[in-house]
Amino acid sequence: MVSLADLIARVESGNNAGALRFEPAVYARLIKEGPVINPTLLDIMRINAVDPQTARMIYATSWGKFQIMGETLYSDPLSYEAPLWVFFSSEVIQGAIFNRFVAARGIDIDPANQNDYLRFATVYNGPGDPEAYAEEMIRAYRDLGTIKGEK
Repeated sequence: MVSLADLIARVESGNNAGALRFEPAVYARLIKEGPVINPTLLDIMRINAVDPQTARMIYATSWGKFQIMGETLYSDPLSYEAPLWVFFSSEVIQGAIFNRFVAARGIDIDPANQNDYLRFATVYNGPGDPEAYAEEMIRAYRDLGTIKGEK
């Protein structure tokens, strides 16, 4: 049986807990705001003991198996209170944070029910192209099912 965490780790990072992806558009938006430091950036600075520029980089990067954005990690509903290196170096913590996020957002779906993929994709990956993300989920589900001996 394929779990939601297995499925999304496959889609987001190829199951690589050390994956990261910088999001230049998010970073550019933060730079356009100038010296404004939003509450999430303040938390990132405090928790990670970093300067505003490094906080912006953390905020604008997706981290780990599930590619959770720094912005998401350090804001509601997650409000992560440990340094990023702790999250990034632990697959157990990454999995726990992923599970908290999908539960808090009401998107803890059954991977066997592909009718829920579009709703999941819209919430988890944003409004950009949820249909393409749902298709990635379908492909990953089939691949994982084959790997695990399912038909």
